[in-house]
Amino acid sequence: MLRFVFFVAVVFTASSCMLPLGFQTAKTLEEDEFLSIWAADISGTVRKLPTNRVERLGLEATPFWSFAFRSGMRVKNMDWGLHLSWASPLGADLKYQFAGDRESVFAAATGLGLGWVPWFWSYDSYTSLDNEHLLAVTVPLFLTLDFNDKTSFTFATNYRYAVNSVYSFHAAVFNLNMRFRTKNTEDLRRYFTIDLFAGRSFAGTANYDNLLFGGITVSFQNLTTNMSARERLKRKRKKKHHKVFFEY
Repeated sequence: MLRFVFFVAVVFTASSCMLPLGFQTAKTLEEDEFLSIWAADISGTVRKLPTNRVERLGLEATPFWSFAFRSGMRVKNMDWGLHLSWASPLGADLKYQFAGDRESVFAAATGLGLGWVPWFWSYDSYTSLDNEHLLAVTVPLFLTLDFNDKTSFTFATNYRYAVNSVYSFHAAVFNLNMRFRTKNTEDLRRYFTIDLFAGRSFAGTANYDNLLFGGITVSFQNLTTNMSARERLKRKRKKKHHKVFFEY
Protein backbone atom coordinates (compact mmCIF):
# COMPACT_ATOMS: atom_id res chain seq x y z
CA MET A 1 0.00 0.00 0.00
CA LEU A 2 2.80 2.43 0.87
CA ARG A 3 4.45 1.66 -2.44
CA PHE A 4 1.22 2.46 -4.24
CA VAL A 5 0.89 5.77 -2.37
CA PHE A 6 4.42 6.60 -3.44
CA PHE A 7 3.57 5.78 -7.04
CA VAL A 8 0.47 8.01 -6.99
CA ALA A 9 2.56 10.89 -5.65
CA VAL A 10 5.05 10.37 -8.45
CA VAL A 11 2.24 10.39 -11.03
CA PHE A 12 1.18 13.78 -9.63
CA THR A 13 4.58 15.27 -10.12
CA ALA A 14 5.48 13.45 -13.32
CA SER A 15 2.28 14.61 -14.99
CA SER A 16 2.99 18.28 -14.41
CA CYS A 17 6.44 18.91 -12.99
CA MET A 18 8.84 16.27 -14.28
CA LEU A 19 9.28 18.00 -17.63
CA PRO A 20 8.24 21.52 -18.68
CA LEU A 21 6.28 20.20 -21.64
CA GLY A 22 3.29 22.40 -20.99
CA PHE A 23 5.47 25.49 -20.64
CA GLN A 24 6.64 25.64 -24.26
CA THR A 25 5.23 26.40 -27.64
CA ALA A 26 6.27 24.51 -30.76
CA LYS A 27 8.54 27.40 -31.78
CA THR A 28 12.16 27.00 -30.80
CA LEU A 29 14.38 29.74 -29.40
CA GLU A 30 17.19 31.46 -31.27
CA GLU A 31 20.79 30.78 -30.26
CA ASP A 32 20.97 34.04 -28.28
CA GLU A 33 17.63 33.66 -26.44
CA PHE A 34 17.00 32.37 -22.91
CA LEU A 35 13.62 31.56 -21.34
CA SER A 36 13.18 31.39 -17.56
CA ILE A 37 9.95 30.10 -16.01
CA TRP A 38 8.44 30.16 -12.51
CA ALA A 39 5.41 27.92 -12.11
CA ALA A 40 2.78 26.68 -9.68
CA ASP A 41 0.27 23.90 -10.22
CA ILE A 42 -2.67 22.02 -8.74
CA SER A 43 -3.22 18.39 -9.75
CA GLY A 44 -5.39 15.47 -8.75
CA THR A 45 -5.49 11.74 -9.36
CA VAL A 46 -8.31 9.19 -9.29
CA ARG A 47 -8.39 5.45 -10.01
CA LYS A 48 -11.00 3.73 -12.11
CA LEU A 49 -12.08 0.50 -10.42
CA PRO A 50 -13.28 -2.66 -12.25
CA THR A 51 -16.82 -1.82 -11.14
CA ASN A 52 -16.52 1.47 -13.10
CA ARG A 53 -16.54 3.38 -9.85
CA VAL A 54 -13.97 6.15 -9.43
CA GLU A 55 -11.84 6.20 -6.31
CA ARG A 56 -10.34 9.52 -5.31
CA LEU A 57 -6.66 9.19 -4.47
CA GLY A 58 -5.66 12.71 -3.61
CA LEU A 59 -4.98 16.31 -4.48
CA GLU A 60 -1.65 18.12 -4.66
CA ALA A 61 -0.77 21.81 -4.85
CA THR A 62 2.74 23.08 -5.60
CA PRO A 63 3.42 26.81 -4.99
CA PHE A 64 5.88 28.80 -7.09
CA TRP A 65 8.77 26.49 -6.27
CA SER A 66 9.13 25.06 -9.77
CA PHE A 67 11.74 26.59 -12.04
CA ALA A 68 12.45 25.86 -15.70
CA PHE A 69 15.04 27.18 -18.12
CA ARG A 70 15.24 26.99 -21.90
CA SER A 71 17.99 28.03 -24.28
CA GLY A 72 18.44 28.16 -28.02
CA MET A 73 21.13 26.16 -29.81
CA ARG A 74 23.49 26.70 -32.71
CA VAL A 75 21.65 23.91 -34.49
CA LYS A 76 18.78 25.44 -36.45
CA ASN A 77 15.22 24.73 -35.24
CA MET A 78 16.35 23.11 -31.99
CA ASP A 79 16.43 24.18 -28.35
CA TRP A 80 16.79 22.48 -24.98
CA GLY A 81 15.31 22.84 -21.52
CA LEU A 82 16.05 22.00 -17.89
CA HIS A 83 13.53 21.80 -15.07
CA LEU A 84 14.02 21.84 -11.30
CA SER A 85 11.34 21.63 -8.62
CA TRP A 86 10.78 20.61 -5.02
CA ALA A 87 8.69 17.57 -5.94
CA SER A 88 10.44 16.29 -9.08
CA PRO A 89 14.05 17.39 -8.79
CA LEU A 90 15.31 17.00 -12.33
CA GLY A 91 14.00 16.91 -15.89
CA ALA A 92 15.53 17.83 -19.25
CA ASP A 93 14.32 17.81 -22.83
CA LEU A 94 15.37 18.52 -26.39
CA LYS A 95 12.92 19.97 -28.92
CA TYR A 96 12.99 20.05 -32.73
CA GLN A 97 10.66 22.31 -34.77
CA PHE A 98 9.81 20.71 -38.11
CA ALA A 99 7.06 23.01 -39.35
CA GLY A 100 6.69 26.81 -39.41
CA ASP A 101 9.15 29.58 -38.57
CA ARG A 102 9.43 32.50 -36.17
CA GLU A 103 6.84 34.56 -38.05
CA SER A 104 4.35 31.84 -39.00
CA VAL A 105 0.93 31.44 -37.43
CA PHE A 106 1.24 27.64 -37.29
CA ALA A 107 4.19 25.63 -35.98
CA ALA A 108 4.79 22.00 -35.05
CA ALA A 109 7.56 20.32 -33.08
CA THR A 110 8.56 17.09 -31.41
CA GLY A 111 11.41 16.03 -29.16
CA LEU A 112 12.60 13.80 -26.35
CA GLY A 113 12.36 14.34 -22.61
CA LEU A 114 14.12 12.60 -19.72
CA GLY A 115 13.17 12.83 -16.06
CA TRP A 116 14.53 11.51 -12.77
CA VAL A 117 13.12 11.27 -9.24
CA PRO A 118 15.80 10.09 -6.76
CA TRP A 119 15.23 7.63 -3.94
CA PHE A 120 15.44 10.36 -1.27
CA TRP A 121 12.23 11.88 -2.61
CA SER A 122 11.14 15.17 -1.06
CA TYR A 123 8.22 14.20 1.14
CA ASP A 124 9.44 13.19 4.60
CA SER A 125 6.58 10.73 5.13
CA TYR A 126 7.79 8.56 2.27
CA THR A 127 11.59 8.73 2.47
CA SER A 128 11.81 5.12 3.70
CA LEU A 129 9.87 3.62 0.79
CA ASP A 130 11.33 1.21 -1.77
CA ASN A 131 14.54 3.28 -2.14
CA GLU A 132 14.33 3.13 -5.91
CA HIS A 133 15.03 5.89 -8.39
CA LEU A 134 12.30 6.58 -10.94
CA LEU A 135 13.26 7.24 -14.55
CA ALA A 136 10.84 8.70 -17.10
CA VAL A 137 11.04 9.11 -20.88
CA THR A 138 8.61 11.36 -22.77
CA VAL A 139 8.00 11.81 -26.49
CA PRO A 140 5.82 14.89 -27.21
CA LEU A 141 4.13 16.43 -30.22
CA PHE A 142 3.44 20.19 -30.13
CA LEU A 143 0.97 22.03 -32.38
CA THR A 144 0.93 25.83 -31.96
CA LEU A 145 -1.17 28.70 -33.23
CA ASP A 146 0.81 31.89 -32.62
CA PHE A 147 -0.69 35.33 -33.25
CA ASN A 148 2.22 37.78 -33.65
CA ASP A 149 3.81 36.53 -30.43
CA LYS A 150 1.09 38.33 -28.47
CA THR A 151 -1.13 35.30 -27.85
CA SER A 152 -0.50 31.65 -28.58
CA PHE A 153 -2.34 28.37 -28.08
CA THR A 154 -0.42 25.10 -28.00
CA PHE A 155 -1.87 21.61 -27.94
CA ALA A 156 0.59 18.92 -26.89
CA THR A 157 0.13 15.18 -26.74
CA ASN A 158 2.78 13.23 -24.85
CA TYR A 159 3.62 9.55 -24.55
CA ARG A 160 5.40 8.85 -21.29
CA TYR A 161 7.06 5.74 -19.88
CA ALA A 162 8.29 5.58 -16.29
CA VAL A 163 10.16 2.67 -14.72
CA ASN A 164 12.26 1.43 -11.84
CA SER A 165 13.05 -2.07 -10.59
CA VAL A 166 9.75 -2.30 -8.69
CA TYR A 167 7.09 -0.94 -11.05
CA SER A 168 6.56 0.67 -14.44
CA PHE A 169 3.77 2.35 -16.35
CA HIS A 170 2.91 3.92 -19.69
CA ALA A 171 0.85 7.11 -19.81
CA ALA A 172 -0.72 9.47 -22.30
CA VAL A 173 -0.78 13.13 -21.27
CA PHE A 174 -2.58 15.93 -23.11
CA ASN A 175 -1.80 19.62 -22.58
CA LEU A 176 -3.46 22.85 -23.67
CA ASN A 177 -1.19 25.82 -23.13
CA MET A 178 -2.39 29.43 -23.42
CA ARG A 179 0.33 32.07 -23.41
CA PHE A 180 -0.18 35.84 -23.28
CA ARG A 181 2.55 38.44 -23.71
CA THR A 182 2.54 41.15 -21.04
CA LYS A 183 5.76 43.03 -21.86
CA ASN A 184 7.78 43.57 -25.02
CA THR A 185 11.11 45.41 -25.16
CA GLU A 186 14.25 44.99 -27.24
CA ASP A 187 15.91 42.58 -24.79
CA LEU A 188 12.98 41.29 -22.68
CA ARG A 189 9.62 39.71 -23.41
CA ARG A 190 7.40 38.63 -20.53
CA TYR A 191 4.53 36.13 -20.66
CA PHE A 192 1.75 34.82 -18.45
CA THR A 193 0.63 31.25 -19.17
CA ILE A 194 -2.21 28.94 -18.19
CA ASP A 195 -1.70 25.25 -18.84
CA LEU A 196 -4.42 22.58 -18.59
CA PHE A 197 -3.38 18.94 -18.60
CA ALA A 198 -5.07 15.56 -18.32
CA GLY A 199 -3.86 12.00 -18.79
CA ARG A 200 -4.19 8.33 -18.06
CA SER A 201 -1.80 5.54 -17.21
CA PHE A 202 -2.09 2.22 -19.02
CA ALA A 203 -0.26 -1.08 -19.53
CA GLY A 204 1.51 -0.73 -16.21
CA THR A 205 2.25 -2.85 -13.19
CA ALA A 206 -0.86 -4.23 -11.46
CA ASN A 207 -3.19 -1.49 -10.15
CA TYR A 208 -1.20 1.22 -11.94
CA ASP A 209 -2.87 1.04 -15.34
CA ASN A 210 -6.16 2.82 -14.58
CA LEU A 211 -5.08 6.08 -13.02
CA LEU A 212 -6.68 9.27 -14.34
CA PHE A 213 -4.96 12.56 -13.55
CA GLY A 214 -5.33 16.20 -14.45
CA GLY A 215 -4.72 19.70 -13.27
CA ILE A 216 -3.85 23.29 -14.03
CA THR A 217 -0.50 25.09 -14.09
CA VAL A 218 0.11 28.84 -13.93
CA SER A 219 3.50 30.27 -14.84
CA PHE A 220 5.38 33.49 -15.51
CA GLN A 221 8.03 33.50 -18.23
CA ASN A 222 10.85 35.90 -19.10
CA LEU A 223 12.41 35.64 -22.56
CA THR A 224 15.71 37.53 -22.63
CA THR A 225 18.19 38.17 -25.42
CA ASN A 226 21.96 38.15 -25.15
CA MET A 227 22.66 41.32 -27.15
CA SER A 228 26.38 40.65 -27.57
CA ALA A 229 25.59 37.18 -28.94
CA ARG A 230 23.01 38.68 -31.27
CA GLU A 231 25.57 41.13 -32.67
CA ARG A 232 27.97 38.25 -33.29
CA LEU A 233 25.22 36.38 -35.10
CA LYS A 234 24.47 39.40 -37.26
CA ARG A 235 28.12 39.77 -38.24
CA LYS A 236 28.35 36.05 -38.94
CA ARG A 237 25.30 36.13 -41.20
CA LYS A 238 26.31 39.32 -42.97
CA LYS A 239 27.65 38.68 -46.45
CA LYS A 240 31.27 39.56 -47.00
CA HIS A 241 32.05 42.01 -49.79
CA HIS A 242 35.09 41.36 -52.01
CA LYS A 243 37.03 43.99 -53.90
CA VAL A 244 37.04 43.67 -57.67
CA PHE A 245 40.33 44.62 -59.37
CA PHE A 246 39.59 43.43 -62.89
CA GLU A 247 36.30 43.22 -64.68
CA TYR A 248 35.78 41.55 -68.04
